[in-house]
Amino acid sequence: MSKKAKKTIVSVLFALVLIGFFGMLNYFGFISIRIGAIGGYSDRARMHEWDVSLSNFSGTFVKPVFPEIGYLRFTSEAKSGTLSVTVKSGDDVVFEKTDIGSDTFLIPASGRVIFSVKAEDFTGSYNVTSKVEVPDTYGNIYLYGEAHADEKILDKELEIWKEYYDLGMRDLFVEDPYYTAQFLNLWMKADGDIIFYDVFCDWEGSQGYSPVVRDFFFRIKTECPETVFHGIDVGHQYDTTGERYLKYLLNNGYTESSEEYILTIENIEQGKKFYKDEDYEYREIQMFNNFVREYETMDGRSIMGIFGSAHTDLDAMNYGTWTVPCLGNALRELYGERVSSENLYETVYLNNTEAVSVETLTINGKEYTASYFGSIDLTNSLPGYKRRDVWRIEDAYEDFKDVPTTGNVLPYYNYPMSIEDGQVFKVVYTMESGNTFTEYHRCDGNEWNGNLTTEQMDLQ
Repeated sequence: MSKKAKKTIVSVLFALVLIGFFGMLNYFGFISIRIGAIGGYSDRARMHEWDVSLSNFSGTFVKPVFPEIGYLRFTSEAKSGTLSVTVKSGDDVVFEKTDIGSDTFLIPASGRVIFSVKAEDFTGSYNVTSKVEVPDTYGNIYLYGEAHADEKILDKELEIWKEYYDLGMRDLFVEDPYYTAQFLNLWMKADGDIIFYDVFCDWEGSQGYSPVVRDFFFRIKTECPETVFHGIDVGHQYDTTGERYLKYLLNNGYTESSEEYILTIENIEQGKKFYKDEDYEYREIQMFNNFVREYETMDGRSIMGIFGSAHTDLDAMNYGTWTVPCLGNALRELYGERVSSENLYETVYLNNTEAVSVETLTINGKEYTASYFGSIDLTNSLPGYKRRDVWRIEDAYEDFKDVPTTGNVLPYYNYPMSIEDGQVFKVVYTMESGNTFTEYHRCDGNEWNGNLTTEQMDLQ
């Protein structure tokens, strides 16, 4: 082999080593990519942290970051201009935020993620770090999971809130958008109820459009008048309540650059994206981000939060896709023992052992004693349904344990009483049309999507 050929091979191998070396540096986040840079910058890149200072800079930075504890904190300080942030895990966008000035927010993330930061005439700095520390001065987070629009549960929620209120708590986090909570706060200070009824009418078609929900809010206004609501959900009713709140802001001295206006726009965009894609993973992540943003303005005050029980379990994944930690799980991972949770459906119903009445049922020619535990109103939770009535068929398991099941499940939280393995139930649904149909369920101690459940038997 000629000397020239050997030099060529050595050069190619050296180039490949260099490419591999820089590729490794890029993969592990020690190099960031700059696109379309105009102006000045300084950039310090590491695996778990990223510092950038910019002077009149327009362009995009791209860098891999490795979260250490499942969260990244983004902090920016702006003298002029704006930033936009996109975070991807593989091909999936896990976080997106635009028109950022000076801000701080947390991003739940795991594994290697790709940060893209777009600057527009930006002078200032930003920092990305996985070293998220919770100050000892933070207050407690008391989460309560509910079944929406259930009168008994709403009564229990009010009872609990009044206890906290009497101890000095004022901040109540709710499963509503930012702008809805802001309207509720205006209503709390108003002499009349026009503001509330405008919001309430926007709820038509949802579980919130219920007399028991209306009465719940009126009782809070009467009995706990200094309550401050904090809405942390994505932008439901964005084209009605959301647009009306934007108009309210502009008509009352707020500008399009005010924090209130920007938060409303962001919340509306969250709602549009959620409903366009029906993306429950996206919704859960945004609820977490919105919650943390509000909670970190509390100056150490403790808060109570009321959400559907699918969001409050400290060990569960999100409803719908079961791909990311649910709100309560994510908050517990971040804030630790400061976060507690109670499922009020279980408190109100599943601890119930007292039957309303006892009667006799005949199934397949045999008589059984059946304990009736009452009715659950379904008008605000299942379209077309009116109620669900439940009987526990006593001492029947041995007769039905080998009956094939259909695959139709009914998790424990749908029952108005405590459930145990080895029980059999009669469940009667009444439709809004007046028609009824009956299911017979058996409890074998099985789970469905992380919830203990009964399963319908195929009784011919």
